[in-house]
Amino acid sequence: MTDDDLRFELGEWAIWMGGYNPNIGFPSRVPIISGGGGSPTFEELLEHSDAVKMKAIDASVDSLAPAQKAAIHRRYGICGVWRFPRDNYQQMLDAAHDALHITMRRKGY
Repeated sequence: MTDDDLRFELGEWAIWMGGYNPNIGFPSRVPIISGGGGSPTFEELLEHSDAVKMKAIDASVDSLAPAQKAAIHRRYGICGVWRFPRDNYQQMLDAAHDALHITMRRKGY
């Protein structure tokens, strides 16, 4: 995964984080009544694949050191209230990207 690929995936992750809505409660449809029990469509398979990837990226970001995680959150618009009193934002962002390269490679992305 190149730097550009990682940044693109993190941008997609940020969009996903903005719309992430965990399944809470009961489903809106009963599976037996909703359909013929057929296989999922191609779009459903893609959505599931994307969700798995986004959850892997989220877990990787969560495993970063706190300052690196804050830098990623600030850069990708997850949360903009982080302050870097040592003026080391760019250093922390670069270190976070380097750590994510390693983590995502281990996860097969």
